[in-house]
Amino acid sequence: MPNLALAASALTDMAQLLDLTEKSVASVARRFRADMRSLAVIGFTGTSSILGDMRGIVKNAVADAYVDGLKEGGISFDEMSDDDATMIIELGDAQLAFVNDFVKAIREARNDKALQREILNTRIPMWTTAIEMAGVAGTNSAKANEMVVFGGEDGEESCATCRRMKGKRHRRKWWEQNELVPQDPRFRESFECGGWRCAHELIPIR
Repeated sequence: MPNLALAASALTDMAQLLDLTEKSVASVARRFRADMRSLAVIGFTGTSSILGDMRGIVKNAVADAYVDGLKEGGISFDEMSDDDATMIIELGDAQLAFVNDFVKAIREARNDKALQREILNTRIPMWTTAIEMAGVAGTNSAKANEMVVFGGEDGEESCATCRRMKGKRHRRKWWEQNELVPQDPRFRESFECGGWRCAHELIPIR
């Protein structure tokens, strides 16, 4: 019966997504989370391979999030540059590198309820953040010259790097070029906290 509860939870997520009418980075991330939860439940309860489906979900989510990030920055798909296309490929490849190990963890969790909860409640949300950051990368590309400030809540996980950057103002492209975009998995080595353990973000200066 616990497996049925997991399945019901995943199906609830999918049902909520049926009401989405406006595509955005946020909606792409929600759909990604729901799809990944559904595949994880299939992996927990069945024997069929989910590797191919998961690779497709990850690759498509990265591309969709980046393109929607561009749109939110005022750049349409038709106006996308070669650099943007290259970035989508690079971001997608970076996330695809995690798929095999993730599928392996799902298989190992078939008889481990605690590990199943950790996958659903911790690992998938963390991966969803990476998809959201693909959208941020798209917006940063579209608004490369927009002035932003490193802001957000410090929280318990704030590190020395984040505290040092807090309040600093630069164009979006400066933060990208210096690999200091908070929460972006590409730049985890630039932050003592790994960049994804905090709630900092680049906030437009109005």
